Amino acid sequence: MSNDPRTVTIIKGAQIGSGSFSIVYKATEQDTGRVVALKKGRVSLRVNRTLFQHEAAVLQTLRGHPTIPDVFAYGRVEHFELLSIQYFDRCLDDLMSETSPLSVTYVLRIANQLLSSLEHLHAHNVVHRDVKPSNVMVKACGSWDIVLIDFGLAYRPSQVREPPTEKQLGAFGTLPYASLYAHERSDLSYGDDLESLAYTLIYLLKGNLPWSYFSKHGTTRGCIRQVWEQKKRYDGQRLSTEIPVFGMLLDYARSLPRDVSPDYAALQKMFKQCTPNGGSIRPWKAQIALNDIYPWDSPAPPAPIEQGQIVLIQLLSAVSLEGYAESSDGDLSFIHDPSLKTSEWQSLAIPAVVTRVSWENGVYRFTAVAIAQWKEGCHPATMPSVPIVGPHSQYNDSQSTQISTQPAWPWDNMFCYAFKHPARFCCLPSQPKTQSKWRVSEVDVNLLKKHLSPRTGPATLELYDAVKHPDIDIQNAALLLHSAARLYASISPLNSDGPRVSNDSSVNWYSYRAWHDECVKVARRFAYDNGYYWDFLIHGVPRDDNELDDSYHARDHSLWCYLRQQERDDTLTISPPGTGPSVLASLLDSLDRINLLEN
Repeated sequence: MSNDPRTVTIIKGAQIGSGSFSIVYKATEQDTGRVVALKKGRVSLRVNRTLFQHEAAVLQTLRGHPTIPDVFAYGRVEHFELLSIQYFDRCLDDLMSETSPLSVTYVLRIANQLLSSLEHLHAHNVVHRDVKPSNVMVKACGSWDIVLIDFGLAYRPSQVREPPTEKQLGAFGTLPYASLYAHERSDLSYGDDLESLAYTLIYLLKGNLPWSYFSKHGTTRGCIRQVWEQKKRYDGQRLSTEIPVFGMLLDYARSLPRDVSPDYAALQKMFKQCTPNGGSIRPWKAQIALNDIYPWDSPAPPAPIEQGQIVLIQLLSAVSLEGYAESSDGDLSFIHDPSLKTSEWQSLAIPAVVTRVSWENGVYRFTAVAIAQWKEGCHPATMPSVPIVGPHSQYNDSQSTQISTQPAWPWDNMFCYAFKHPARFCCLPSQPKTQSKWRVSEVDVNLLKKHLSPRTGPATLELYDAVKHPDIDIQNAALLLHSAARLYASISPLNSDGPRVSNDSSVNWYSYRAWHDECVKVARRFAYDNGYYWDFLIHGVPRDDNELDDSYHARDHSLWCYLRQQERDDTLTISPPGTGPSVLASLLDSLDRINLLEN
């Protein structure tokens, strides 16, 4: 009788999930009718160490425990690899969307099973590194039994932690459930799995975590920094007051030395002795961000500003980057980024005419053109501008490129201008109704729009052409127009001091670049904080001739360009201690081979 692996044909069904490097389908083995979960990940045939090979080897190494799923088959086809594993009903995240929070009795049962699962992993010197609710599956509808899944990040920890060459802000695993140490390094150990387990259980018990909201709103780096700072504020006692056993698990996990195995017998006993007291479990108070004060489809509240007003406009760099407001009930839990509190990120107010106000996606946006005073030798002759009629201006009706104000403008040598294009800002939801001493008529607003809207430059060029323009200001202006950053500004009334010598140094009357430089700086930082570089469109990305994209179907690129795999690191090639690379091959040889049949 041959021991060669059989070839199975799998009929792919509906998509049931997705991850960073794969999409999961409910599927059926054609010959046996067995329902399986089919993971499909994009990877070139040129990659030797792949994610699913690693995960299959881990599952084979850990097989036999009730919380470890069975793995059935593995296969590689052009551009993709496939993994067939045991199918389960739903994950705890899905269960939470239907019944949140879960009962204390149910969470205690989950805790005991996951402690048993981690004990099994750690006994094999395997650390999961991504324990979270979506990686815990309920075996069947109505069942109390669970399994731990997704071993793509699992590895064998070294007993020596090398000092990092450079500290980088990140979070290995999944942000809300990553351990404190995982925010700095990836060489996690047993205590890090237990810390993630503690966060998972408290989430199931209370419906959220104090940093749940902060993990989803803001820039990528901003979320990571905020969640890390929030986690450091909470010890186990503060995080789990109603049922202390969950907080005790957190404190134990954080204090566990790297080279010490957890005392699972004591932990199991601690949870088994815990009995629900029938008291209510209070969920953590939800936080509010600027983007959520008004839903996108909500009717517009009264506008805080009107077209034609002359006001002072100050870019709010920190708010534009962090994107948060304090919660409406006075909870000041948001931890501001100290680097944004320095003078580097402070801007002066600039006088301006508001030329447009609109309600868009839950926020008021407005367009403005700056006002400046001519300064000998400084006014750029090539800049489009519209003079404001002053007390000594020789104004007549034929001078159609001048505007006047109501009441009369008290200063001479003033003009309105737009640097490359009129500036656009968002109003804070807390922005009060702004009163203006001076206004311009609708006719003059239209005149400003006509003369200061660019006929050439970034607003009239396609982005691809604009970023190749020899003028760096046009390049930046084009990128600014296409930036996803919301630029928030505060609006205040213009007092009567004007540009004369005064003690008010917070207003810039002699800016000939408007808000351009400050806005570019914020948008550039916004791009960096989201993991990409502002200048990449300008300078281009050098292409590596050995880049693995060449082996992909072009028609799949739009779907898979961010899910492609590279060669996996050696730390993700698992094998039993004292064995060589051949062990991986033998583990995979024991699996069936997949011949995928699309549904």
